[in-house]
Amino acid sequence: MPAWSHVHPIVVHFPIALLMVVPLFVALGLLWPTQRAGLHAAALILLLLGTTMAVLAVASGLAAAGSVARTPELLAALEAHEGLAKRTALMYGYLSLAFIVIQMLPLLLRPGIRPRRLLLLHLLWLAVSLGASLLLIQTGHLGGRTVHELGFHAKAEVPGKGSGQAH
Repeated sequence: MPAWSHVHPIVVHFPIALLMVVPLFVALGLLWPTQRAGLHAAALILLLLGTTMAVLAVASGLAAAGSVARTPELLAALEAHEGLAKRTALMYGYLSLAFIVIQMLPLLLRPGIRPRRLLLLHLLWLAVSLGASLLLIQTGHLGGRTVHELGFHAKAEVPGKGSGQAH
């Protein structure tokens, strides 16, 4: 099992992939009413998994960032990446809660919510979700830049010997 600081490059790809397809499932559900329940259930599952993986990506990224010598340029890039990553994870947490509420509104409100209002809520959610997707892309791009342009690599921990060679 790799050290927690080395899990980050593996973990980060999951929230990107999962969260980027969620708006597609939501939109398809709006366009295909007979399949809406299933598509929106799939969107919720992907959203919750992606958000959980985003939180794990932030946590593992913080562990990885603590194990390197920092140049001023690398430090600035890491701080920007960390700030974006935290905002992105928080944004998807809020989007997850909002999506759950939107899905539950027809059950909670009696005699129900008007279809037009529910559609407007979904469209608003999609607009915010697309903004979050842009934040996610920017976060991933900056993370890739720290690795490929600035040479950021977490150092391996050798049991009993502290830091080892960079990987």
